[in-house]
Amino acid sequence: MAPYATEDDFTVPAAALTRFSLEEKEDAISKACAFADGYLNSRFRLPLTTFGGDLTDCVAAIATYKLMMKRGMAPTSGDNTELYNRYKDAVSWLKDVVAGKVTPTNVADSGAGEADTDPSGEASEGPMVLQSQPSRDSLADFWGHGSSSPGGVGTPRNRGW
Repeated sequence: MAPYATEDDFTVPAAALTRFSLEEKEDAISKACAFADGYLNSRFRLPLTTFGGDLTDCVAAIATYKLMMKRGMAPTSGDNTELYNRYKDAVSWLKDVVAGKVTPTNVADSGAGEADTDPSGEASEGPMVLQSQPSRDSLADFWGHGSSSPGGVGTPRNRGW
């Protein structure tokens, strides 16, 4: 899977990142991609096969913020507030994607064109809901007041609460 952003997408000048090795920069991008995937997974089948600039900008803002924090940046002082606000906006955007308020541009997930199936392999129309079944014939039998058989917890009482 290709990362959603590259080193060229960081939201600070390259000179601000000279302290970091290429591996550290790639690691920050990889972690930011994984962070985004944690949100995207609820709406899309991962990995995404295509994605737009809005997702790239989001991941770049998160990766840049995390790198700068590693460098010792104080997020609420001076010009650093802009980086912090970009980070907060990126996380907020991901939350909006999950809530269905925003749809990322040019996204195609790895399930595009495939029908969803249930565990038996049959096409499903929507989410599958699993329910456990009571082990007795009815809840009245379970509570002991539907029949005279032993094993229930007895007749209901008014507790006075």
